[in-house]
Amino acid sequence: MNGSANWHYDEVTKAVQSGQAPIGLTISGQAGPLEDTANSSVAGKIGYAPLPYRKQSYGTLSVWNGCVAADSKHPKEAYKLAAWLTSRETEKAMSLKDGQMPGRQSLFSDPELTAKYPFFPAVGEAMKQADTQPFSADATKLMDQLATVLSEVALGNTDPKAALEENFRYFRVHLNYIYFLERSLFSANTRNTLA
Repeated sequence: MNGSANWHYDEVTKAVQSGQAPIGLTISGQAGPLEDTANSSVAGKIGYAPLPYRKQSYGTLSVWNGCVAADSKHPKEAYKLAAWLTSRETEKAMSLKDGQMPGRQSLFSDPELTAKYPFFPAVGEAMKQADTQPFSADATKLMDQLATVLSEVALGNTDPKAALEENFRYFRVHLNYIYFLERSLFSANTRNTLA
């Protein structure tokens, strides 16, 4: 589709949701609208799969964290709240309400949740091999740089091997975060298999 190489996840979701695009890569938090029968022409009509990484699926964790401050005046109560919020029952109720991604692997295969949100099994599969986004103050810059390079490769505007090697140098020199790069970048052959 014209201009789609520059779309972000929300634009991809809208295009698939409206039936304009037959396929889309999006994040799990954007999958719920695809199954909204009031606003989606594809609800109940499409399938979901995790993204592959080498010979397995792969996902990126993006999570909320709850902590109890060391000087809390009510540490036991704070812990009880955190335990309740992350309990299977509470997480299931929150997921049923709005498609929120649970933190418990068992909920991705819960029959009631998968009936309402058929993308849950694919997300659960991806989360089995998931990794966090970079723990770096420069993480946003890293992700923007990676997205730019991959977009240029996908558009055929640059040689994949040269672009990825340059990106590797950029990460090493400016961000000093090599592990994420090695774990996440497409190989130079990937572009040929996607064509």
